[in-house]
Amino acid sequence: MFNRRAAIILVLLVLSLSVLFVSWQSSLGQGLPAGRDMVSSQRWRISLEGGWEKFASLGAAWTTETGVRPAKSEFAFLNREAPFYLPSETEFAVAVRKFRIPNEWSARTMQLVLGGVNGRVRVYLNGIDSAHQVGEFEGLGGTTRVAIPAGAFRYGMDNVLILQLSAGVGQRSVLFGSGWPTAGTITGELALEAVTETSLGKPRVTAAWQGSNAQVTVQAEIRHHGLMEEGPWTVSAVLSDGSAGVARASQVVRPGPGERESVTFHLAVSGARPWSPKSPFLYQLHLTVANPAGDQDDLAFPLGLRSLGLAGGKFLLNGQPLAIHGVALDPAEEREIRRTGRIAAFLREERRQGVNLLYFVGPVPDPLWLQAADQAGMGVWAEWPVALTPAARLPNPGIFSKLAEDYHPSLWAWTVGKALDPAAPLAGYFSLAKQAAAPNLAFVVRANPRPLWGVPVDQSPVIEGGNLQGPWGKVVPLAAVAGKEASRLPGAQGQGSNGDKAWPGRRFAFGWGLLILYVTLMDLRSATWLYKEIDEKKPKRRLRRAWFWQGLSVLVRAATLSAILTTGIFRLPSGLGFWLPHLWPGARVLQRQNPWLIWLALGLLIVLLRLLQTGLAAPRLPGSPHPYGVALWLEQRYRWLLIPGAFWVGIAWGWPWWTSLAAYAALSFLFLPWRRRDVHRIGGKYRVFLPIPLLLTLLLVILLCLRWQDVGFLWHLGGISSGS
Repeated sequence: MFNRRAAIILVLLVLSLSVLFVSWQSSLGQGLPAGRDMVSSQRWRISLEGGWEKFASLGAAWTTETGVRPAKSEFAFLNREAPFYLPSETEFAVAVRKFRIPNEWSARTMQLVLGGVNGRVRVYLNGIDSAHQVGEFEGLGGTTRVAIPAGAFRYGMDNVLILQLSAGVGQRSVLFGSGWPTAGTITGELALEAVTETSLGKPRVTAAWQGSNAQVTVQAEIRHHGLMEEGPWTVSAVLSDGSAGVARASQVVRPGPGERESVTFHLAVSGARPWSPKSPFLYQLHLTVANPAGDQDDLAFPLGLRSLGLAGGKFLLNGQPLAIHGVALDPAEEREIRRTGRIAAFLREERRQGVNLLYFVGPVPDPLWLQAADQAGMGVWAEWPVALTPAARLPNPGIFSKLAEDYHPSLWAWTVGKALDPAAPLAGYFSLAKQAAAPNLAFVVRANPRPLWGVPVDQSPVIEGGNLQGPWGKVVPLAAVAGKEASRLPGAQGQGSNGDKAWPGRRFAFGWGLLILYVTLMDLRSATWLYKEIDEKKPKRRLRRAWFWQGLSVLVRAATLSAILTTGIFRLPSGLGFWLPHLWPGARVLQRQNPWLIWLALGLLIVLLRLLQTGLAAPRLPGSPHPYGVALWLEQRYRWLLIPGAFWVGIAWGWPWWTSLAAYAALSFLFLPWRRRDVHRIGGKYRVFLPIPLLLTLLLVILLCLRWQDVGFLWHLGGISSGS
């Protein structure tokens, strides 16, 4: 009988997990407009923005898209998901798109342009083995170009482009972070460019001032794509003010040993007009590279000339101190403004309100934001994905250097770390981070007033009263400026809901509370029975009645504990307030699922563990009683369930979630001596019931030992939540 009950519970558990797996809900966000970081008149371009196919694995993507296995095969629904739009906020593991390119493109090298990538990405073309992997890089939010040889394409036929995303550096290195979920996002431009045999890479531009004259240094990179015999190459730079050229220079570059060569121009501009919030003047920089055969590549972009520094804790813009009056946007607010096309209007309104800096919490701002900020005279402060990270897992700052190599005068500062370990020596990391962030300023944000070891106070602002403050000024969340509560905005942290529906609902919580009360009262009314009656062959009515209600109590207690845990899952924030959002994307993934299935699966698992516990203990008890009877006999000491059940019901009316879990744990521990005494009274040893609890405890201890860096960091951090 016991084996049959355990088998039924096991089958139901497998079925519930199977239904949960089949109905698994993934992220599906709206499309986003994206800007181009540079413009070229010589490059051929195909936009890859639009509809993409979404899959759970590489194998499923390839076999489905190529027809090896029909898309409507028996189990295709387990791997293929709904089509979606890129760029967007949609998280995905594998995305596929088919496209065709003209035959005349075969003489050029292709560049896949990917912007706003958050996660580690692998790029496959027309296959999924290593021979067809054409690129791999860590997506940090900027724009990356992946060179693809012309011979890798099928001309006049469908090409299958596959993007595989996994967890990014921020998700992997955060406190208690992991590689799950293995997904990422692409929120920037997607395009395929055809370039000549030598092309220009993204330049780095700096300006030095001598009075009213500016010395503009342009560090350009030319890239050879396997055809070195076409040199030499003439590289030119022209800086214009919109009406005429104000400075120009050129160099002849002869073939060298490598595929990449650096060219530096020094452009002298007399009477230069500096870029400032009051006068955001933009020059135009045009770079070209050409060879004697007539092949040519060019890049053009607006350029603002300004100097930026930090002295005495104050921003110095063009040598003048600037008090910062900033507002901060969280990811949801940024996406909403960009999606609705209100960037320029939003910046104008903020400038009218006296705001001179926009802080982007989370992902790196899209070029649309930076270009609009250049024109509006608004400063921008962006972030690296380094937050709540133990010192041993801090990434190499050098990987972020390409983010700082930007020509936007509006980009002023980078947060190179948030809520880092105050007990760890950070001088080495911060020194390298400043170099990687140059020519922009670098800051480490503190979550509480405790100073950081190795970081100057004027470069470690603190989150205090919900605002970011330093000697240079203050940055206030946009929601606070607008008189709203940040937690009520779409996409805010810790809403404790599945979509827009809170769990549990009040009707269900009230009904379940009545069920707990009824079962507890009926259990109390039933007769008290003894250990020796467990194996009664012909139980009387009073005994059968007691067994029935105590068996029901086992199920209700397991379901109540499961409800407490499920409620916790749907109330766990994926971040720590406004300034530390979306640190643990796994929480968001779980909160998209069906809470009823999670509740059912957890409840069945708890019942199964209880039966396993009594099944292991029964043969070692006096008389070797029936395991199920032992479970019912022990249940007589759990009639206190009504108390944590009442706390859980109160959650639907705003009662703190943790109180129900604390009440359950406290009462379970409080009644432990009574349970132990009952077992000793029958001549048994309570330790026979400990293998399962000890095993679970051992697993927890092993997990904490493996994450000892996180435990130590958490100990050092102390009151971070109160500071955030």
